[in-house]
Amino acid sequence: MDLQLANGTDILNPSPEQIREALQALDEFENPFALLNKSHYTYMQASIDFSTQGHVLEYQENSIGRHYQSNDNRIPIESIIQAFQMYAVGDDSWKNQFAWQKKMHF
Repeated sequence: MDLQLANGTDILNPSPEQIREALQALDEFENPFALLNKSHYTYMQASIDFSTQGHVLEYQENSIGRHYQSNDNRIPIESIIQAFQMYAVGDDSWKNQFAWQKKMHF
């Protein structure tokens, strides 16, 4: 498991507290997104939605054809942190906490 931030921070096998601290450090300009990678094609991503000042959550499972984005772009950071922490330990129940749409790639 690898936590990567837009600002170049890279944490291998992050602890729950490292996940919390990293996501709380997201900002609009220097650090707008974070990825928690299981592999190249399997990951969770959070980004700041500049228009709502909330967050968007995405995940992908094994291929670009299985890429999903939350319907809500105003997710509070606490919900993002919990989802990342659950994902890191293999708890997939975070999927039921959000409404999802398939993300199209062209």
